[in-house]
Amino acid sequence: MEYLAKIIRETKTESKQFWQYDFLNLQTGEEGSFYHKEKVDYFPSLPGKLELCEDEQKQKFYQDFDQEVFKTAEEFRKAEELEASIKLRKELKENVEEIKNNLDEERIKPTPQLVARLRKLGITQKLLATKVFYVDERTIRNLEKKAKLPSRKLKKRGRKRKIIGYNLKLLRNFTKSKEDKSIKTQQEIVKEYQKIGLELHQSTISRALTRENQTYKRASKRYSELDIKRAKQFIREKYWLYSYPYCFALDEFGFYSNEVPRSALSRKGCPVEVIQPGEKGDYYSVILCVQNIAGRSKIKVSYKPIKNVRKKRKKKNSKKKETTKNGTKAVDFHDFLASIEFPSNKECHVLLDNATIHRATKVCIKAGRLPIKELAVKKRIILEYLPPRAPMINPAELFINNIKDYIKKERPRTEEKVKSVIKQAIKDLKQKNLTETFRHCRDKLNVKLNYKSGK
Repeated sequence: MEYLAKIIRETKTESKQFWQYDFLNLQTGEEGSFYHKEKVDYFPSLPGKLELCEDEQKQKFYQDFDQEVFKTAEEFRKAEELEASIKLRKELKENVEEIKNNLDEERIKPTPQLVARLRKLGITQKLLATKVFYVDERTIRNLEKKAKLPSRKLKKRGRKRKIIGYNLKLLRNFTKSKEDKSIKTQQEIVKEYQKIGLELHQSTISRALTRENQTYKRASKRYSELDIKRAKQFIREKYWLYSYPYCFALDEFGFYSNEVPRSALSRKGCPVEVIQPGEKGDYYSVILCVQNIAGRSKIKVSYKPIKNVRKKRKKKNSKKKETTKNGTKAVDFHDFLASIEFPSNKECHVLLDNATIHRATKVCIKAGRLPIKELAVKKRIILEYLPPRAPMINPAELFINNIKDYIKKERPRTEEKVKSVIKQAIKDLKQKNLTETFRHCRDKLNVKLNYKSGK
């Protein structure tokens, strides 16, 4: 379902699990609402194309809100006219109801023009206040003075906004990161506005961004090669898998032994330093396999740490030696997968990415081992390959982030310490509800099937 709409309100539901957003349909003038598990990133003052989906309980859920649908000022002006006409109809309806209520109560509302005409007929202010309008005598005097003043249009209090309408839409374009360009600084935005004849100061840009609740923050990355439609289709087809207790998520990661945390505490306004060795240290690879269960089980988290071996070989036509590093090889992955004791009486599924070692055939045969696909058949498991460049729907990625943060915090420097820290990180991971992470990855792309509203 698609709407030309403007979001007018956002609140947390009673269960605190969802955000409820109320929107105004600019084409029909009707108000509606939808739900989303996270806060939606948008400019509150701008309309856009709202895309929603509906579950079996007829509850609407967020899919997308495109505020860049208006390519020209003329298109944006038409949307503003629709919104203005809806507001006008609403005000007229409220005025009619107010007049009706006054008539029902048989009380006449005093106006400056009406008071002036009655005073010309010789009716005193006291009589008008006590017998006609039933208000204070001072109110009658003030209305009479107001009738003698020339009529003037009242202005809104406060500073007049300089960035509104289509200019606000341009500001959104300047501050949103895209594949081919990064966001502009506030000084660069001022120069862009000057090109179209709008003289502004940097502080005006800052106030506009603050008014629209826009802040600078650390961004999560998304690959430009990601086929978002293919990733969503995978979620639709494998939606049930993220709640299946015999679903496993598998991935590899690496780290240097001398890595340190990137952040630290310090007094506000004071710099902070993190002390680290000058060399990166030894490089380690870890293969991780996590089961989608909330309680204790025989199989929950499996892992295999690998210390990378440095090899030195001579370059061609050179006396110097070149240092190379070995990462996780197909044989390592084969041996790790073969070592996991999957339940034999259940159908097990393994989520993994499209790395070359996950499909290895020739290398495994050369090393005297079964190809990966034949090994999967032997182990009675089904390999579910994720779409390329889609780490956000692989639960193992989030577990890896937690493990790497713990390793950086502990700062192991020797091989024995590294293995001990990894073992402790895995032990802590086993105490968590892993199903929540699987479901988080399932809902990351806003693909919801038969999903309860959570109100």
